[in-house]
Amino acid sequence: MESFASRLESAEGFQEIFGLVKEAVRESLDRERPGLMLGLSSLGISKEGFIGGMHQIGSDMIILNRSVLRRISEAKPEFLKPYVFSVLLHEYLHSLGVVDEHRARILTYRVCSNIFGEEHPATKIAADINSIAKIVAGNPEPSSGFADLSVVEGFDMESMGYIG
Repeated sequence: MESFASRLESAEGFQEIFGLVKEAVRESLDRERPGLMLGLSSLGISKEGFIGGMHQIGSDMIILNRSVLRRISEAKPEFLKPYVFSVLLHEYLHSLGVVDEHRARILTYRVCSNIFGEEHPATKIAADINSIAKIVAGNPEPSSGFADLSVVEGFDMESMGYIG
């Protein structure tokens, strides 16, 4: 079977990366949840840092910060997929009921190291988000306040039992 690392490298789009996230969580933690959506919004970047992603407890949507994705893809595109994997994993854990931020970070690291090993960029990002903060740093960028929120169509196709 093809390794998680090579599958992540060849993944095309958020849907495929999220499929790997769900598979990794099933294998590592024996948990899963269907029916999530992905939204992209410019949540901004400040001198103090940034929000990479978020999931409001009780909702069915994960939101990724479009501003951060753009900066990574411009400065270090080789880190984009590992970054997206790590953030989607972290937010997916929140959607599974892991509300404590510290616990979600520990589990994100544990799952990444389990499936990728210690040296993979996704594991290193999970261990220390500051590695990405250095890439994203630069001119502050204001938040859109969700005014530019867009939903990624067909994000969690695995849970679709029919075509509506």
